[in-house]
Amino acid sequence: MDTRFRIGDTVLLKEKGTTDGRLRLFRIHGMSARLAYVVDLKDNRQGMLPLDSLETEAKRLD
Repeated sequence: MDTRFRIGDTVLLKEKGTTDGRLRLFRIHGMSARLAYVVDLKDNRQGMLPLDSLETEAKRLD
């Protein structure tokens, strides 16, 4: 199974700043050498995530 992330992938990540393990859905809409540009699917906010943390913490939804 290919574990690399691509533009258009939907990923599941733990919500930062919480201790109860809530999860959030993000869609990758762009990538650079070190960053993934994502959109939070709950509130449509855009942000950036480092690729190394994305690869260690995220689960891709196929």
